[in-house]
Amino acid sequence: MCTVSKGAQLQTVTFPVQKITSCCFGGPNYSEMYVTSAIFGLSEEQLKQQPLAGSVFKVTGLNVCGLAAPTYNG
Repeated sequence: MCTVSKGAQLQTVTFPVQKITSCCFGGPNYSEMYVTSAIFGLSEEQLKQQPLAGSVFKVTGLNVCGLAAPTYNG
């Protein structure tokens, strides 16, 4: 069971990369958060410090759920 939040910040999740690009909920009951990151524009030194840059992260255990995207049946 999880809570659906309507815009309130419930917690902060920290990632081992500098450039987060997007996030969305998915998985069973939309209880997993998927977060993408960028590698573009990072210097060689930054890439050494952030070897996971450009990765997609899956976050579980948040105890919140996202909502299904609306569908268009035109």
